[in-house]
Amino acid sequence: MEVFAAAPGPFPPPLPWPWAPQALGGLGDSDNVRASCLALQGGNLWLGSMNHFTGCEMWVKPGLGGAWSQANVNGFAPNNNGIAECMVEFHGSLLVGVSNRTTGCRVFLRDSAGWTQVNRDGFGNGKNSTVSSMAVFSHGGTEYMYVGTFNQSGG
Repeated sequence: MEVFAAAPGPFPPPLPWPWAPQALGGLGDSDNVRASCLALQGGNLWLGSMNHFTGCEMWVKPGLGGAWSQANVNGFAPNNNGIAECMVEFHGSLLVGVSNRTTGCRVFLRDSAGWTQVNRDGFGNGKNSTVSSMAVFSHGGTEYMYVGTFNQSGG
């Protein structure tokens, strides 16, 4: 797993764009094989990983010059939460959608108290194994949170 950032400068830069490494070698864990999602929240850059051995990891990097630090217990305990699939900021907090093929997908909220699961496993259907998309829709001063799932058996 590696993460790269496009170099700052006039847009668009000449092709190929200049890229600089930001995270290498799975951030010290060779079982982190995919940087599956990135998001900005509160001036921090968040990274979610795919790790089917010890569970997904959430990493945070404060600002441009900060160092990465792990921000969750592996897999949010238990380790069958294998992939942090997508993230979005909602009402100032970070939400992350996680795949779980055992009990169904999960959504976790990060706030000042830490991480809290905010849905029932699989939204009540264990075959909803993955949170595949997330979006916030604002209308009339109200924000609505939408979550899409993957269900291999259909429906």
